[in-house]
Amino acid sequence: MGNLYHRLSIKQAFQMNIDCGPIENDGCWTWIGGLGPGGYGRFQFNKRRIGAHRASYELYIGPIPKGLCVCHKCDNRVCVNPKHFFLGTIAENNLDKYLKGRHGKGESVSNKGMDNGASKLTDDEVKEIKKLLRQGISQQKIADRFGVAQTNISLIKRGLKWKHID
Repeated sequence: MGNLYHRLSIKQAFQMNIDCGPIENDGCWTWIGGLGPGGYGRFQFNKRRIGAHRASYELYIGPIPKGLCVCHKCDNRVCVNPKHFFLGTIAENNLDKYLKGRHGKGESVSNKGMDNGASKLTDDEVKEIKKLLRQGISQQKIADRFGVAQTNISLIKRGLKWKHID
């Protein structure tokens, strides 16, 4: 019978790895395929491995000019909805990240009363999140309770964020 992927177009293979509801949905299209170490989706087709968000941009919008990043308006690393993207240089992407408060790590800075993008979550909150995950509470309910995106809860669950907390 052969490998199914060999009979699919690259766009069909890509679409098999997204959960977006109706294709015209303006919300996030969640990448359900493999992930890279940074929590971004990874897509491989014909021996070419690229970020799923970059693949989506190329498939639905067009070529990515050399030296530019595909940036997320929605700040959801697993989102591949091309309506949520804009192109920018590395410096512009870093500035966007800084302005949105996504550049800091850990709780120590936020506990000093400074608002410089440190994590919204404390170590104790992450411990509670991991406990709730073990109890089978939905990621969305946990995210709502702690005021963070569901994607953050998923990254915690998969050990891609807050690895140092048991």
